[in-house]
Amino acid sequence: MLIVSPPNRRLENGISAQPVTQSTKGGIPKGTTGAIVGAVVGGTAGYLFLLGGCERSGGCAGTAVPGAIIGALVGGVLGFAIERLARR
Repeated sequence: MLIVSPPNRRLENGISAQPVTQSTKGGIPKGTTGAIVGAVVGGTAGYLFLLGGCERSGGCAGTAVPGAIIGALVGGVLGFAIERLARR
């Protein structure tokens, strides 16, 4: 629970209370949403791409997890950049 007192008022412990202000943009930094969405989409695409390649070739020596990690990194960077450009 957030208790807000008027400005310049002293609380019980002697600390003066400061007014609470809200960010006009929701408090989420530019690019965060795009990076999260891009990472999820890119990771899923990378995983499915390598998994599909394994099925076509008749088997894989490893897993598709590295593809998911690379896809998430690339998707996150692209999503971040696209959102930053869109919000200019």
